[in-house]
Amino acid sequence: RRIDSIESRLGVPLLYRGVQGAQLTPAGELAVARGRRILDEANVLVSAVRDLGQAAEGRVRVAIPIGMPPHAMLPIYEHCRAAHPKLTFDVAFCESPLDKLSTGADLVVHLGAQVPSGPWVTRTLLRVPEVLLASPAYLEERGSPGSLADLGDHDISTWRNPGADPLQLPLLGGGFHPISPTLVANDIHTLRLLAIAGQGIHFLPDAGLTPAPGEGIGLTTVLPQVVGREVALRVVVPDPTARSPSIRALQDSLLLFLGD
Repeated sequence: RRIDSIESRLGVPLLYRGVQGAQLTPAGELAVARGRRILDEANVLVSAVRDLGQAAEGRVRVAIPIGMPPHAMLPIYEHCRAAHPKLTFDVAFCESPLDKLSTGADLVVHLGAQVPSGPWVTRTLLRVPEVLLASPAYLEERGSPGSLADLGDHDISTWRNPGADPLQLPLLGGGFHPISPTLVANDIHTLRLLAIAGQGIHFLPDAGLTPAPGEGIGLTTVLPQVVGREVALRVVVPDPTARSPSIRALQDSLLLFLGD
């Protein structure tokens, strides 16, 4: 009776009914998919309203890109735990963290050149240069490129930047330089380790972090006046969740830590 009532209001059938049972029509599939999302957003809204005025506590579901440097993640976690001891975390490392926004994530960390579109609230935590990097030992052995044409004599690896073409190096003066990379990967940390090991020249974000124990000396920027662009590290949350004390406190802690 409820389905009959909904079909009457919509003016289209939601189910095919037959001797083998009932199946969703295309209209029914759309109604189910969008309806579930609306219910999820309603539940998020209810939780956010209940949390207003409360302390930062409870479980926060976080989605983070694959390849964040472990030696940077540890102090961030320690800082957030010290600032908000009643918060607990459920962390997923994934290739497309933004996809988690539709499946229940409270907060997503996004690294990319473009602001994600959707019913989200986005805050920029940090802007990071994306550059060509190589180890000093590699450049001493193979020679340091003096021009874009010289890159053809080297193995180039690139990070798969969301929304960008890994076969094009962005130029500081505008435009792109085509390349044929030997490796394209979404794991920034692995690419950094390959660069440290002398496995070619790598195009990836570089936040200027102190090398982790065992990594040896730092990396050298290649063609710093020619190749590069800026990407942003952002936190993205569903609109209703943005008002939650726990989410706001966590974002403020991240901003404070990165500022320091």
